[in-house]
Amino acid sequence: MTGTMTWAAMDVHARSVHAAALDLGTGEISRRRFGSGRVEPVVEWLAALPRPVHACYEAGPTGFGLYRAAAAAGVRCEVIAPSETPRMQAHKKPLNIANVACARELSCFLWAAATAP
Repeated sequence: MTGTMTWAAMDVHARSVHAAALDLGTGEISRRRFGSGRVEPVVEWLAALPRPVHACYEAGPTGFGLYRAAAAAGVRCEVIAPSETPRMQAHKKPLNIANVACARELSCFLWAAATAP
């Protein structure tokens, strides 16, 4: 399908990565957890998503290794400045935390990216 894209967002930690992707063509959301702390499985998953893929994650102590590996594999990846990551307002009703986290990560495409050194 022409003009479609996949958005992917990741919650990157030293020992794990939680990822979610939204295929705009089909509306399908997929989630993956990578527990090794290595970037190769994450980049392989990103590269296997329907193209073009636009990925992002919040800058943190893990550095820019994932960004560089994704870029080398031809996947557009943005590192988002923590101060620019959207935060949810307090809600009075209980929410499905998994869906909130997924929506928060995917919404980071609306904010400015940090510059990789």
